[in-house]
Amino acid sequence: MVLIVSSRGLLFRLDGAWWVATTAAALALAFAPLKALAWTETLVLCLLLGTLVLSRSEFGRRSSLLHDSLSWRWSLAVATILIGCVAVMLFAYREIPYSPELWWQFEFSASAPRSLRAALGIALATMLFSIWTLTRPWSGPSIRPNADEIARAVAILDDQPNPDANLVRMGDKSLLFSEDGFAFIMFARQGRSWIALFDPVGPWDAWPGLVWTFVELARQHGGRAVFYEVGPDSLALYADAGLTAFRLGEFARVHLATFSLEGPKRAPLRTGLRKGERLGLSIEIVPPEGVAGVMDEVRDVSNAWLAHHKVREKGFSLGAVSVDYVTTQPVALVRDADRVIGFATILATKVGHQVSIDLMRVRPDAPNGTMDYLFLALMQHFKAEGVTWFGLGMAPLSGFPESTATSIWNRVGRAVYDHGERFYHFKGLRGFKDKFGPQWQPRYMVVSGGINPLLALADVTVLIGGGVRGVVSK
Repeated sequence: MVLIVSSRGLLFRLDGAWWVATTAAALALAFAPLKALAWTETLVLCLLLGTLVLSRSEFGRRSSLLHDSLSWRWSLAVATILIGCVAVMLFAYREIPYSPELWWQFEFSASAPRSLRAALGIALATMLFSIWTLTRPWSGPSIRPNADEIARAVAILDDQPNPDANLVRMGDKSLLFSEDGFAFIMFARQGRSWIALFDPVGPWDAWPGLVWTFVELARQHGGRAVFYEVGPDSLALYADAGLTAFRLGEFARVHLATFSLEGPKRAPLRTGLRKGERLGLSIEIVPPEGVAGVMDEVRDVSNAWLAHHKVREKGFSLGAVSVDYVTTQPVALVRDADRVIGFATILATKVGHQVSIDLMRVRPDAPNGTMDYLFLALMQHFKAEGVTWFGLGMAPLSGFPESTATSIWNRVGRAVYDHGERFYHFKGLRGFKDKFGPQWQPRYMVVSGGINPLLALADVTVLIGGGVRGVVSK
């Protein structure tokens, strides 16, 4: 029974399952010769134990072997195995009539009583294991994290290089922490999709177990696991968990150490920066502790921008102008004399390797080129502070190959990028970011195959828009 339970963990290469299976095989090997000199079982157990020992390095995922509850598929598989064992036993000893003496007969040649007692023991062990797992208190993540959970997540991300993980401060995503508490996944549920934002946040060695735990948690609750906006370096990790990658677009980031406004190719950027200076524009970077004092001006700019573009606040993978969120990070203000005409919220961690821009909004009557001036001024500021990378954000559907030999997903994505400009400024957004000379990195959504990618993307869209109404009304 122990080997049956641990087999599920071995399938997903859990280190805990390896220890349980190895211990159970060693104990079974020790008792096998005493059970009527069962040399066949001894040889099989030696083969199993040797294989486990030789493949120890393959079981590196740190995760719990036992979950909060048994899924119906797993319960059905265990029941089928046990029923099959009992059926084989009854068939093998069908010529031996049942009698109460079978329960206490102990002989080297009495295999039927031994099988009967073993079946009873396994049935009792299965029943106790099932009762224990079904009555354990559920330790799954809460629908919305409390202040302590967000504080734990922020403490983790401050030591990591990905500043976009600061979106956990929004408080609109559930949190799943690793067993050691050093890594987490932030996610939200929409329909049957359990959608994790970005890769796990924390040390790399905690990622495999955390990814597997999240995938299993979604499956246990009848959902599909989705990872949204993940990088190319971790795709093998998701493939091991049975997920398939689908390209979403590209992420732009500028290497500040080599960024310069010198040279003929940078002439438009120099012109934009000087134009802003001639117009009397200036930037002010307000630290988090001072943002509350300028929130009224930030909110006025935001409301004017939302009204002008006829859109509403988004969520999940995008920030929103709320006091609890904006006041946790620096804000760059663009001033025309003393009047605030634009702002950008800055995402950063204590590592200081990269900063990113989240919210970027300007007043409708702001001078043309205000956004260019803001970006260039910020790049120069953070370059002087020794920051390596400046993140410009995603360009959706960017970078899809033009070849007709690619998958249907890539061909549809390319067609939408080429012909969907009237619905969303795909090319315009790519062109705006491309003029800063960034390095482009692909970003993916990983999910199980079939029609799940389309369903998952629809759920992500609804989630970011704040509901179906938000998608329809922008």
